[in-house]
Amino acid sequence: MGISTVLIAGDGVAAASIAHTLLDRGADVALIGSAQDGQDGAADELRSRGVEVRVELELVGVLDVDDYVEAELSNGKIENYDAVVVVDQAAQSVVPIDSSRVFTVAGSGSAERVVSTFAGWGLIR
Repeated sequence: MGISTVLIAGDGVAAASIAHTLLDRGADVALIGSAQDGQDGAADELRSRGVEVRVELELVGVLDVDDYVEAELSNGKIENYDAVVVVDQAAQSVVPIDSSRVFTVAGSGSAERVVSTFAGWGLIR
């Protein structure tokens, strides 16, 4: 089984690194974050690789529904993803700890830990 869609909630180098790594492993990636970080060169590069980068959005809730994750966004919409990676510190308080489809990260080596974990679960190639 492979991941077809991953939402990354967060900004900065860690989120961009995770997005690039997951893209390289065949995942379709969407990224949400703050307005100021969504307009930089990293965001433009991600957009050029097909990543949907949306600004002024936050992750406010998740629900693991076995086959997918429902992600509730700050605009009131609920979107479905095969997995969610939470880099945003504020959003980490709303994610379930026991979900194998929701992964929280902080610090260096985040991309490698996400890939290793998802590959171990058989979610990516």
